[in-house]
Amino acid sequence: MTIRKKFQKKVLAFTLALSIMGCGNSQNFVNTQSPATGRPLPAAITEIFAKDVYKGATIAYRVADLDTGEVIYDQNSSEMVQIASCRKLFIAALALESLGGNHRYNTPVYRQGAVTNGVLDGNLVLVASGDFTMGARRGPNGTLALMDIDHSEANNLGNGLANPQDPLAGYKDLAREVAASGIQEIQGDVVIDDRLFEPFDFRGEYMANSVFVNDNMIDVQMSPGLVGQPAQVLVSPLTEAFSLVSTLQTVAGNAAPDVETSGGECVDTPGCQGTVSGTLPIDSAPPFTGVYPLLRTFRVTSPSSFARTVFIEALRDEGVTVSAATVAPNPAALLPSTRNYSESDRVAL
Repeated sequence: MTIRKKFQKKVLAFTLALSIMGCGNSQNFVNTQSPATGRPLPAAITEIFAKDVYKGATIAYRVADLDTGEVIYDQNSSEMVQIASCRKLFIAALALESLGGNHRYNTPVYRQGAVTNGVLDGNLVLVASGDFTMGARRGPNGTLALMDIDHSEANNLGNGLANPQDPLAGYKDLAREVAASGIQEIQGDVVIDDRLFEPFDFRGEYMANSVFVNDNMIDVQMSPGLVGQPAQVLVSPLTEAFSLVSTLQTVAGNAAPDVETSGGECVDTPGCQGTVSGTLPIDSAPPFTGVYPLLRTFRVTSPSSFARTVFIEALRDEGVTVSAATVAPNPAALLPSTRNYSESDRVAL
């Protein structure tokens, strides 16, 4: 990698942290490491590379000064390796340099139509900005909430940790502002403008766009009850767009949990359900955490429709009446031809 001096230490440390979590892919590689050139790596880093878990891995890196061309650290930089999730390093470094650490993404809401006696004769449009801290990622004092075993990998790893923050926090904030602007009733519809960038395929699971609710996932936390009785199941976020049918049972013993999930790819249709089934042995130790709850997730495959529903629910909680159906496909056809909105029509940010 070639990076500016001010990013050298941060990006190298970030690389090492990610390598522990599986950054890169050493599948089918042999350990043909050549001696490093440039400066010697700090002992704290070489100690990580020397761990047994990396015995079969090829360690490859190149760190240079972009201004002078000086090679600072280099090992196996000419080897052909699969960079895998390490590619996020380049994106993160570029974003930090281009935007700066103080950059914030703002999500505005605009009215389309006049407001008379508290009644909006038109639509309300939430313009998605790509801000994934709209919900559970928003930590205290403006920090970014990340978990050691993130919920986004719970299905792949067999367990994870849900963020304790409110997954609907951003939508509730916007709804409060809409109500404070004087809107008490919306006679049109509620629309999500998700046209910030072209949607892209995410792991074959769904087409990701610029709107997020809980990383476009529904968390299901499961714990044993009494032996022979249904297991305890907690769904987050709670919304009319999704309901869970559970036949998960509590059983005796300490065998591994046996859990199956299905359905849920229908959040833009009333009555959408997911199912969870299987057994939770009361004395078992879930992977990684060693304690219950056990986490599984359902992928939200219609993120704009899902965001529309939770926003309407938040508006109703603030006393704003919405005449349109709560659960329905996002009515994108109602959007203007461009994302150019008048600031005089903005009712929340």
